[in-house]
Amino acid sequence: MGIHMCIYPEGTRNKTKEPLRDFHDGAFKLATESQKRIMPAVIFDTEKVLPNNKTFFFWPTKVEMHFLPPVSTANKTAQELKEEVYNIIKDYYQKHKPA
Repeated sequence: MGIHMCIYPEGTRNKTKEPLRDFHDGAFKLATESQKRIMPAVIFDTEKVLPNNKTFFFWPTKVEMHFLPPVSTANKTAQELKEEVYNIIKDYYQKHKPA
């Protein structure tokens, strides 16, 4: 029996115009060292819940979380895994973002 972890590789809210901020290394080092797959997820409409122009603010609203297929860590460095997962999430977001 194991445990599941939820790690946000961007760190905090994205206040840029880009769909994603650069990812930190920790989640990918952990995954490659433990040889556990990563299940990428995309959360849509978070800017409605946590507006970027507020320091701490929650506004009740519906968000959507999309779970993507797991990504294997086999024969990958943490850097390779990080780049692969980043591209998977970015591509998915750009294809499915709300209008």
